[in-house]
Amino acid sequence: MDRNQTEKTQQLDRSVQSERKLNLEELTTFIYNLLYYIGSKVMRYSKHAAKRVKHSAVKCWWFVKRNVVCFGDFLVEQKNEILRHSWIDPFRSIVGNWKRDFSNLYHAIVKLDGEAFKDTLFDMLHTFRFVGNVVNYVLPVAAAFVFITTFQEIDAQTYALSVEYNGEQIGYIRNEAEFAMAEHNVQNRIISGDYEFPDDYIPQYTLQVVEDEQLSTVDELTDRIIEVSGNEIQEASGLYVDGKFIGATTDGDGLVLALKDMLDETRESAGEDAKVSFVQDVKVDKALYPVSSIVDLSNISAELTKEVAAARTYIIKPGDTPYDVANTYDVPLETLMRNNEEVVKRFLPGDSLLIQSAVPLLEKKVIQTVTEENTLNFKTEQVLNSNYEKGYTKIKTNGQTGLEEVVYEVTYVDGFETERTVIARNTVKEPVNAVLEVGTLMPAQYLNNVSGGNVGGFIWPVDGGYISCPIWGYYNHTGTDIATKTGTAVRASAAGTVVYSGWQRGYGYTVIINHGNGIRTLYAHNSALHVANGQYVQQGQLIASVGSTGNSTGPHCHFEIIMNGAYKDARQYIGYSYRGR
Repeated sequence: MDRNQTEKTQQLDRSVQSERKLNLEELTTFIYNLLYYIGSKVMRYSKHAAKRVKHSAVKCWWFVKRNVVCFGDFLVEQKNEILRHSWIDPFRSIVGNWKRDFSNLYHAIVKLDGEAFKDTLFDMLHTFRFVGNVVNYVLPVAAAFVFITTFQEIDAQTYALSVEYNGEQIGYIRNEAEFAMAEHNVQNRIISGDYEFPDDYIPQYTLQVVEDEQLSTVDELTDRIIEVSGNEIQEASGLYVDGKFIGATTDGDGLVLALKDMLDETRESAGEDAKVSFVQDVKVDKALYPVSSIVDLSNISAELTKEVAAARTYIIKPGDTPYDVANTYDVPLETLMRNNEEVVKRFLPGDSLLIQSAVPLLEKKVIQTVTEENTLNFKTEQVLNSNYEKGYTKIKTNGQTGLEEVVYEVTYVDGFETERTVIARNTVKEPVNAVLEVGTLMPAQYLNNVSGGNVGGFIWPVDGGYISCPIWGYYNHTGTDIATKTGTAVRASAAGTVVYSGWQRGYGYTVIINHGNGIRTLYAHNSALHVANGQYVQQGQLIASVGSTGNSTGPHCHFEIIMNGAYKDARQYIGYSYRGR
C-alpha cells in the first residue's frame, strides 16, 4: 500500500508541475500576442497621424502663402488707389479746371460779360482749396527741415574758453588742460630764481563762440603768459633735451650749428655710411623767454658735454671673460659680478652685461653696418676601439675650421656698443670634422683597485702646485685642492668631452669633462676658461687657468674625480705630488 501510495503521489506531483508549466507557457504566449497587437496598432495609427499632419501642414502653408500674397496685392492696390484719389485725380482735375476757367475768363473779358467774369473767378478760387490741403502737408516737413538746419548750424559753431591772466585777455583755448600745459612750459623756461609770477596768476575763464583760427596753441599761450607776467622778456632759441629745458640763447643759428657740428664730428670718425643721431630727443624752440633764462651759447655747449651717471650695457663677445670686461671699462670685478649675477653664471656670447659709467648729458648714437669673418669650429667624431686602454687617442683625420661671413647692424652710444643685430650670414668655407680614435679599455674595477701614482689613465691636472687640502678635509669638501699661483695652466687629467664650461655658484669658473663609463672630472675656481661646451679634449690639453673665483680663500684648483656619482680620492689616481710633465 505504501508503495502504491507513493507512486500515486509522484504522478500527482508530475501532473501539477505539467499543468503549471503549461499555464506559464500560455501566459507568455498571451502577453506576446497582446504586445504585438498593441505595437501594430500604434504603428498603424502613427503612420496615419503623420500623413494627416503632413497634409494639414501643406494646406496651412498654401493658405498662409496665398493670403500673404493677396494681402500684399491688396496693400499695393490700396496704395495706388489712395495715391490716385488723393493726388493724381485732384491734380488732373485742377489742371482741367484751370484750363477751362482761363478760357471762360478770356471769353468773359472779350465779351465784356460781368456775370460770366464773376462766376469764373469764383470757380478759380474754389480750385485753390486743394492747394491749401497740399500746403497743410508741406508746412510740417518744411518746419522739420528748418529745425534740423538750425541745429546743425548751432552745432557747427566753435565754443572756446576766453582766458584772462593778470588782468589781460591772452587767448582762446578749448579746455583748461591746455592752460595747465602752458603753465608747465613756462616753468620749463625758467632756469633761475629771478622770474617773478604776478599776483593775479589765477586765470579767469569765459565761454564764447569763436572762429577756429582764433584758437591759441599751447606755445602761443605760453608766450602770452610770459609776456603779461611783468618780467623782462626777450625772443630767443631754447634748447630742450628729452623735454627738459637746458637754456636759451639769442644766437639760435649758432646753437643749431653747434648741434650739427657735434653730429658731423662723430660722422667723420664713424664713416659716411653710418647713421648718426642723438640718443635723446633734441628740440630747438624759438619763443619768448625771461631774460634770466637766456645764457651765452658757450654755457649751453658746456652743459651738453657735462657728464652724468648712467647705466650702460655691454654685449658679450666670444672669448670675453668678466675679468677682461671689468678691466676694459674700469669697473671693479666684484661690482660687475654683483650687478650681473645670473648672466655671469652662463657668460654666453650675445648676453648683455650691465655696466655703471658716467656719460655726457647729450649722447650720440651711431649705427654702422659691419661685416666680420667668424671661424666655424669643426666637430670631433669619435671612433671607439676596445683594443686600446682608456686614454689612448689617435687622430685619424685632421679637422679643419670653416669660415663664415656675418653682416651685423651694430649700435654704438658714444663709442660704446649697446646692440648688435645679424642682418645676413654667408658661409665661405664649410668646416671639416675631425675623426679621433679613442681607446675604451679601462674597466671601472681596475680603477677602484689601484693604490697610488699616475695610474688608471689620469695625470696631475696642474702644471705644478701641491695638495693643500685633500678630499673631505673639511665638511662637504668633495675634491682635492692643488694650490699654486694665479694663471697656472690647468690641463685635462684624461681625454673626454667637455660637458660644462662656465660659472657655477660656489665653484666660480668651472670645467667638467665626461670620460665615459660613468666617470667625470671637475676643475673649479679658475680665473679663465679655454674650452667650450661639447668640445672634445685630449689628455694634457689646456682647459683653464688657476684662479680664486667663487668661494675660495686663495688661488688653487679644486679637482674632483667622480665615478658613477661617487666622489673618489684623487690622490689614488694622480699621486700625492707633482712629478713634472
